[in-house]
Amino acid sequence: MSGIEKYDLTEEEFENSLKMAELAILMPMRPAEKPKSVFIISQAGGGKTGLRRFVESENFQKSPENIFVGIDPDEIAVYHKYYEKIIREYPRESYMQLQKFVKPALDGYLRQRAVQLRTNLMQEGTFGTTDGYINILEFQRNGGKASIGKIQDDGNREQIQVPGGYDIEIDILAVDRFESLLSSYEREQYFIESNLPPRAVTAENHDRAYFNLLKTTQEVENRGLYDTMRVFKRGKSETEPELVYVSGEKQYPSITECIRQVRISERKRMLEKPEAFLQRIENLKQRIKTEVQRQKIDQLEKEVIEELEKMKNAR
Repeated sequence: MSGIEKYDLTEEEFENSLKMAELAILMPMRPAEKPKSVFIISQAGGGKTGLRRFVESENFQKSPENIFVGIDPDEIAVYHKYYEKIIREYPRESYMQLQKFVKPALDGYLRQRAVQLRTNLMQEGTFGTTDGYINILEFQRNGGKASIGKIQDDGNREQIQVPGGYDIEIDILAVDRFESLLSSYEREQYFIESNLPPRAVTAENHDRAYFNLLKTTQEVENRGLYDTMRVFKRGKSETEPELVYVSGEKQYPSITECIRQVRISERKRMLEKPEAFLQRIENLKQRIKTEVQRQKIDQLEKEVIEELEKMKNAR
């Protein structure tokens, strides 16, 4: 076998890598009497890292004794047996290759195991796959059976009944599509310039999560799979988001509608004074090296200019 496929894990290598991740991430944590699960949600480029730091600081100030396990795919990837070789030899393809380990490790074992251990959880996500997130929330809230026991003779894990009962907080950063798409492209270029594995984002993948975020939020609202849900927008700095809405307040008919209205408002604000945004596009175009990147940025610039023309003609 040649190419990056030579670093595909065997079943034994997968289990050994999974065990290392479990020991490092979950085992040091003590169970919480009343476990809490916090979701940090936005599309790619939305600013989840900044919101997460804000929420972590907020929780520490309220209850410094409550330690949260960060369910971070990037951290889990480190425990892939061939992580360093993949990063060094195939930086551009590394993300997708590592996902072959990260996704089944996270969604098939570590999330459920963390709930069984009753640890406080801090998770970043996009709400991009509605069914997947509904399953995660229902499991944390109501419990259920999970294949997290000992490996049986047939190679499958024993099913264990896991209690739920988590207090669930969902914090959503509402960001307009143009802003998050440009931020994604800027981040990709920064990673390239820093000799880090680039997080290549296509407009198609970005938009799928962007629109599904509304769909998933609506479904979570309808099912009542949360205790608190908050909507933020970007603030003066990355780690100072502005709180817009808390579930139960009356200024919006629903959380989903709040997100929609904040996005519209942020788009309007940018289009009224587009110079800074267009300059960011121009600055990025001066830094990029590949035709694929150039095509993505040119398309975004074209869409922004078309929106400006529509707004001008509507006046």
